[in-house]
Amino acid sequence: MLNNQQRKLIARKTRAFLKNHPKIKKFILKYALDLDQIVLKKDEHLNTKPITITDKETQEKLKQYQLIVNEYNKLIKNEIIIYFFGKMGQTYQIKQWIDTFIELHKKHRIIVVVRYQNVQEYFTKILPFPIKYCNTIDDVLTFYDTVEPKSIIYINNGFKNFQSLIYEKALHVHINHGESDKASDHSNQVKGYDYIFVHGPNGYNNYMKYLIKLNPKQLIITGRPQLDFISPITLNTFNKKVILYAPTWEATHRSMRYTSVDIYGEQIVNKILEDNKYFLIYKPHPNLGANDKNVLRIHKSLMQKIDSHKYAITITNEDVNNIYPIVDCAIFDMSSIMTDYLNVNKPFLLADVFDPLVHTISDYNVLKGCNKLTTDNIEYLIEIIDKEINDDKMKEKRQKIKELYLGDYKQGESIQKFINSISQIITQRDQEILKKDIEG
Repeated sequence: MLNNQQRKLIARKTRAFLKNHPKIKKFILKYALDLDQIVLKKDEHLNTKPITITDKETQEKLKQYQLIVNEYNKLIKNEIIIYFFGKMGQTYQIKQWIDTFIELHKKHRIIVVVRYQNVQEYFTKILPFPIKYCNTIDDVLTFYDTVEPKSIIYINNGFKNFQSLIYEKALHVHINHGESDKASDHSNQVKGYDYIFVHGPNGYNNYMKYLIKLNPKQLIITGRPQLDFISPITLNTFNKKVILYAPTWEATHRSMRYTSVDIYGEQIVNKILEDNKYFLIYKPHPNLGANDKNVLRIHKSLMQKIDSHKYAITITNEDVNNIYPIVDCAIFDMSSIMTDYLNVNKPFLLADVFDPLVHTISDYNVLKGCNKLTTDNIEYLIEIIDKEINDDKMKEKRQKIKELYLGDYKQGESIQKFINSISQIITQRDQEILKKDIEG
């Protein structure tokens, strides 16, 4: 027989499970199955004791119930939830983590929780993990009670993350989907998480510089594990040097607006296409033009020009890190993909779209390792690119900036540190839970 504490645990888990399976709930109530027949022992998973039933209809229903129990068993073995609050336009945020999560999954089983059904349908096609759609806050917390995750990982600061943060029996980890000197990359929202992963010293320093009373022990430097999984693309560039133009989007508010498309976009593309010296790759942010019709108009116009030119291509779906190995010089806005580009230590220009009313130039350390593209020098773009490629005087400075932003990791070291850090957090969580259980 079960003691009262075991019964309470079973009852709570069973309620959570049956809420997701109303037909099974109705069946159990109809045949008055005792809770002792739905046992969840410590360190075990949901099981059913043998039940002797002769009625064939009832036997068939029990088989159906057992199938669901088996699926439940699979779910509750998972230790990590990747929580994603985002629509289809934000799915790029999780796609860049796929290889990293696959490696993590080998050690700690993963479930992905999403808040939009079409995102679930899409992720089911591209992600090798179980995908759970939770519409309401009650859906989220009921599922958490069922699965009992040990760690919940977040890749953005979506406002519905705070519904997930209600759950008390997991440690919550924010890993973001890239890192730069944008204000969003040192948001005060991270105080809601137990731990914040950053790429390197620059990310750590930004959090400590801008946030009030942040505990430095919450910050964990892991490097950029995505950079351990680069697969260079194959592209016919007609033996020409390759220029990458990768503008960011216009964002949602003034202090986050760094797009160059409506300031330099047409001049950049026109000058490179007219010169015919270089091969141009246009890699726009997935959400470019989402909040500004003029930016969207220019963006579409640029794609039309590029699509009709022999020595140019628009690439939208490929991981930008797989493009960098074939690039000779890049033009960026302030964004996390510019930070990742530091890994290849090749010349690049940063478009000067800084707003003096909301941006402080001295806050952007990356400017110590690159030259700016401005309204004063855009006229000489081709000459500037020529000089960047043929007389790269920033190489040593970029190497120092790279280590500042990405850390100093050899191949494979960052992914290992990432996984080890998650493992340590899970161990800490288990110790804390055990301590609370002992204390009553």
